Amino acid sequence: MATFSGSGSWTNTDGAPVFKSSNRSLWPVYYVINNLPIEERRKHIILHALWFGCGKPDMTCFHQPIIDEFNILREEGLQWLLPSGEMTTTRVVLDLTVADSVEWPLIHNFKQFSGAYGCGFCLHDGQVVDRGPGKARVYPLLESEVRTHAQCLTFAEQAESNHIDMFGVKGLSLLYLLPQFDIVNGFNHEYMHCILLHH
Repeated sequence: MATFSGSGSWTNTDGAPVFKSSNRSLWPVYYVINNLPIEERRKHIILHALWFGCGKPDMTCFHQPIIDEFNILREEGLQWLLPSGEMTTTRVVLDLTVADSVEWPLIHNFKQFSGAYGCGFCLHDGQVVDRGPGKARVYPLLESEVRTHAQCLTFAEQAESNHIDMFGVKGLSLLYLLPQFDIVNGFNHEYMHCILLHH
């Protein structure tokens, strides 16, 4: 029996309204296997979970079974047959989670981008500026302390104890239960809302 230990997966989640006249929405969770050749990845996207209901799901309830399964796949691996007939085991590690700027803070348990310290990558508190008919919080391109996984975990524990957000961290996230996942570097910069919609 061969054992392949490796990273190679990322998840994607997003909410989509089902009907224009309803507040019900669908929230799928997809997996992509990074170890596949790039031209094969989009052909083999896995739908793992699907939530349907009013508003947004309770992320703890929605993600707990997913986190539990990832920990089993990391520890015990997934057994499958090679074309040669040999049984092999692949250990699965979550490398990257992709979510847009609305779902991102729900998964992290951070404040949203519009709040003070709403950037998940740095510790800048942001600046409120005029934008169109209203206001918006922006994070200027300047040197600012970069967040770390260990630091965010400390902030999350303090937020839970004190019942107040700490530098934008509102509390613990289930993602801290994944030993090899980095809550800062394990997320992408959200290209659509942060870049495309601002030009």
